[in-house]
Amino acid sequence: KTLHTKDLIKILMNHVFDPHHHPHDTKHNEWVGCTVPDLAMTLQCSETEIKNALQKIKAFGMPQQQSQSQRPQTTTSSIVIGYGTLSEEAIQETQNAIVATLTECDDFGTDYCTTKGIDQHVFEKEVLQRMEESEADGQLYPQAKYVIQHCTKLLQPEAPKQQQQQATNNNDDNGHVMNETDSLKVHLDFQKIAICVAHRLFQKDPTKSWEESDLMSTWYNDLPGVGNEKPSIDLLAGVAIRSSTNIGMEGTVWNYFPEYQLSLDPKARFHELFMEQERWTEEELTPYLERLTKTNGGGDDISDLMNRYTHVITETIDGTPIKIYLDKSKQ
Repeated sequence: KTLHTKDLIKILMNHVFDPHHHPHDTKHNEWVGCTVPDLAMTLQCSETEIKNALQKIKAFGMPQQQSQSQRPQTTTSSIVIGYGTLSEEAIQETQNAIVATLTECDDFGTDYCTTKGIDQHVFEKEVLQRMEESEADGQLYPQAKYVIQHCTKLLQPEAPKQQQQQATNNNDDNGHVMNETDSLKVHLDFQKIAICVAHRLFQKDPTKSWEESDLMSTWYNDLPGVGNEKPSIDLLAGVAIRSSTNIGMEGTVWNYFPEYQLSLDPKARFHELFMEQERWTEEELTPYLERLTKTNGGGDDISDLMNRYTHVITETIDGTPIKIYLDKSKQ
């Protein structure tokens, strides 16, 4: 049977790890993920296909306890990895700590986004320390190490297919890395870090409207040691939306409207989109719909979703015809 990534993601989304719901009580509130053998049986495909797919989508995974009945009758001890998804709140919190670490630790400089990279163990220790400091009692949930590793992976450059296959070949039967010497250095993607910095900047005052020139200047200054490289305004897609209607402000302004906070139900998401603004262009809508196409809750593609929930009018702006998408339920 052919493995469809949507089917895998749908299963993983039923196993969300949220540190705020699975904090310190590891005995009675243990998170249970899906193992590779379980996923292979459910989706009727090989374990190799499952491992390749988990690697491709950068699925969240961490060791989990096994009940006595689940343990294989063997003298060889093995770590069982459970897979699922990590809550968006946990991702944001952890990536904020990652950005803070890069900003505050001069030792990392610009190495994080170069081929040189930064020391993985030192980096994870620094991130962990900042996360502990943000807790009121200084006590961090015991699974934080795996959350940091996952969020760091999400911020790494996309590897060529050959490297992805090599990484998969280095995994054991549960999809965990066998040769840890292959991952002693951390290499992060500049654009992904820039997006995290943008979220962090807007989150300081989520209701603030930013004039574009001030936003770009502050954004650039907040980026951790990147020399003369500047972020592109295109990176704000799915982070904020532009407007020119704010009274008392000149030119284009930006308001925080993060995609990750919207509902995963297509109908509810479109309602939220049109509550935010009545008129959208395709360029503006697309980053807010891409996530829906990756699960069975959405359509086959973005155009399918647009046809289902919007109606289109065409307006001529500066001599150019532009498609404007409106709420179909109000037609």
